[in-house]
Amino acid sequence: MSFSAFHEQKFRGSFDFPVEFHYVEKGHPKYEMPFHWHTEFEFVLVLDGCFKLSLDGNEIALKKGDVALIPGNVVHGGNPENCIYECIVLDIPCLLGENKVCKNQLYDILNSRSATINKYSAGCKINRLADGMFEAMEKEYLGYELTVEGLLLQILGELIKDNCYSNVQDTANYSKRTYQLKKALEFIHTNFNRTITLSELADESGMSPKYFCRFFKEMVNRTPIDYLNFYRIERACQVIAQGDKSITEIALDCGFGDLSYFIKTFKKHKGISPKQYQKSIK
Repeated sequence: MSFSAFHEQKFRGSFDFPVEFHYVEKGHPKYEMPFHWHTEFEFVLVLDGCFKLSLDGNEIALKKGDVALIPGNVVHGGNPENCIYECIVLDIPCLLGENKVCKNQLYDILNSRSATINKYSAGCKINRLADGMFEAMEKEYLGYELTVEGLLLQILGELIKDNCYSNVQDTANYSKRTYQLKKALEFIHTNFNRTITLSELADESGMSPKYFCRFFKEMVNRTPIDYLNFYRIERACQVIAQGDKSITEIALDCGFGDLSYFIKTFKKHKGISPKQYQKSIK
């Protein structure tokens, strides 16, 4: 099953160093994190404020100094609150190449298993190692690529040593709920620019509208319609940042048939009007 609409299929970094780094603060077009997934591992470091991160429906509260580990193929999204954070996304198989050391354990972590611990607070070993990776990615000093690769190997070694991963496929209910969530998100991310009904979303997930609303709220911590509007506004912010369309055009392209409703919804999610946001980006 291909969930291409919200499955990030982009090349990370460069061919020789497939690692991507992001510094995100308020006003960044991707400040809030819509639900999505990718095959690569991701680390999130909170520099200030707090960040509510959801991993396959399980919410984790991150505060300043905390590091989150997001395994590949996990549906994740988040709500930052007065937050500054950084992300590192790594294509580990490409980065490590033909590394044969602990091949079976690495295969378990990267392919069929998921981390049992996703939050690492300041002071613990994995947090310190991850913090070193973020510092190297930020400063890009001579040889920083080797530093990042070495620290990543140490983190993987700690995960293997402490057996910090489990076979999520053993839980049939987990697999089914994740599949249903991906179906709903795929439909929203593919059709956000047109009118979407609750019945359509429920049908995509194979549920009744009533049960689907409860299920979606449990997994995403938003109602389906609230998430749809949130995603539309996030897409609008990305288009505004490109700077080549009018506010009216952006509203229509993002599924808002009424300009005043678009402005009202934008203010609700961003605290400022689209025009003010446009000026702040410039």
